[in-house]
Amino acid sequence: MPVKRVRAKRPEQSASRTLHSRAQPFQSVGFWRRRARRDRPTPKPEIDVAPQVSSVLLSDLRAAAIQVFERNGIEEPTLAVINGARWILEQSPEMFGVLLANGIRDPGTLSHAARGARDEYETLALDFHKPPSNASARVPARIFVTIAYEQPFFDGNKRTGLLSGTLLAAMLGFDLRDSAYADLEEEVRQFSARNASIEDVADWFLEKVLILPMEETPR
Repeated sequence: MPVKRVRAKRPEQSASRTLHSRAQPFQSVGFWRRRARRDRPTPKPEIDVAPQVSSVLLSDLRAAAIQVFERNGIEEPTLAVINGARWILEQSPEMFGVLLANGIRDPGTLSHAARGARDEYETLALDFHKPPSNASARVPARIFVTIAYEQPFFDGNKRTGLLSGTLLAAMLGFDLRDSAYADLEEEVRQFSARNASIEDVADWFLEKVLILPMEETPR
């Protein structure tokens, strides 16, 4: 009678099967999803602090601006604001769009814009210690008109003029509306194409960009 041979199990195979037999039974995908949801920490309620932070920043900006205006007048700080706005524009393409070309072709136009803002300020006899009025919007409008129409930069003149005017308006005491540039771009193109007057641009700033300190935003 033939002898039946029995193959001996390899040690590593036996160990593997022993380890597998001790492992936890297979669980479905749904089991692990439910467990993940159970173990996930409960999220804390989010508090929107953006309005409070913006208010504090604007308040600090105005306080600093008053000191600068007292020491240097408005022309020199306005020129610094324009250069700062251009830097922001170049560094933030996700907010204001990509510039097709950097650089400036006529630096003198920037000084001209700063002098124009000073002239508007003095003609209107404005006082930076007091809250701005509707007439104060002519100052940022003058900056926009000069830069957007005379185009000292190779690209992005309207964006630079708009941002420069908005920053200076904040320094003069205006509050700012929550408006994205993408929502304003087409209107900016339209009144720039027809060379809108300073009065028209000032009215547009008041309607779309600026808020008088005591004005309540519509609900």
